Formats: sequence, C-alpha cells, structure tokens
Amino acid sequence: MENDLHWSLDVAMREDDCRVRETQARENLAVLRHIALSRLKNDSTKLGIQNKRLKAGWDERYLEKLLFERPRTAGQNIHLGTLNISRG
Repeated sequence: MENDLHWSLDVAMREDDCRVRETQARENLAVLRHIALSRLKNDSTKLGIQNKRLKAGWDERYLEKLLFERPRTAGQNIHLGTLNISRG
C-alpha cells in the first residue's frame, strides 16, 4: 500500500522532481498532493490519474467539479426520485 501511494504520487504528481528544500514547504506541498490525489481517485471519469490531472489543468469545468463537488464513496446512497439505490 505504501509503495502504491508513493508510485502514484511520483508518477501523477511528479513528487520526486520537486526541488523545494524548506521543511515546512515540503510538508505543505505533500498534504496538498495527497488531497489532490484523493480527489482524482474518487472521480468517476474513465481516465488514469495522470490524465485526470492534466485534464483538470486544461478544463476549468472539470477542475471545478474536482474541487467543489462532493465525491461519491463506495456505499453512498444515490437518491433517484423515489428510488434509493446503494452503490458498492
């Protein structure tokens, strides 16, 4: 699990290429990368993480969706009219 997270951060966010040296700044950027990765993973768009990141840079509507829409999680109920359908 640790290796999967590191690989995702390195490939999608290019974490290893970051040249920030100040400890506080490195920690702040790491938190932001983890939040961004979580939002990208929870998005239902049929793209890989790196392509979702690139799409967010090109498409402001997609970026707004990632930033402001509540992410759906496994087991979350979707209400469709009178139907109550559980995802998962």
